Amino acid sequence: MTPTAARLRWLQELETKGISQRGRTRVGFDCMQAGWTEWNYTDATGANMTYDEAMHRYGGRYWDHTRINGERLTATGRQVLATHGSASASR
Repeated sequence: MTPTAARLRWLQELETKGISQRGRTRVGFDCMQAGWTEWNYTDATGANMTYDEAMHRYGGRYWDHTRINGERLTATGRQVLATHGSASASR
C-alpha cells in the first residue's frame, strides 16, 4: 500500500495525539488494512490495550470484556512515518 499524503496525515495525527477516533473514511480503512493502525480496546476499568493484549488477557472471547475505543498507531505505522517522514503528510 502506498503512503499517500492523506494516509500520512492520519498516521501523524495518531503519533501526535495518541489514540484517536476517526471518521469512516477510506484513508483510515486503508491504514488499518495495511497494518499501520489497529483498534484500541478498553476494559471495564478504562485500561487501553491492543488486540494481542486483549487476546492474552481474556482469550478468544475478549469482546465480552472489552470495547473498541479509537484507533492506535502500530509499530509498522511508525516505520512508515519514519521512512516517509511527516513532512510528506503536509503536502
